[in-house]
Amino acid sequence: MFSQITRDEVNAMLGTPLEETRVYRDAKAESKAEGQAEGETKMLLTLINFRFGAMPDAVAQQIAGLPIDRLETLGTALFTLSDRTDLEAWLTDNAN
Repeated sequence: MFSQITRDEVNAMLGTPLEETRVYRDAKAESKAEGQAEGETKMLLTLINFRFGAMPDAVAQQIAGLPIDRLETLGTALFTLSDRTDLEAWLTDNAN
């Protein structure tokens, strides 16, 4: 039902522009955070694959599942990791 309603119809129903609602702002912020995490994951996987060779799917999935703060920490840690074994140890130590 609601999937067919236009933005103008929603604005009319609410009596205020959709963009001014908290639910809109929250959804937009969540979407932005998800996009940032996806971008950081893609960049890290590119760097990791370049430095250590292609990663097994399980390792790539583990990296993709990291929260944004751990992705950022991993990005810094890449400067000190020597090889794939170091990376896998880092992932084990920072999984939770």
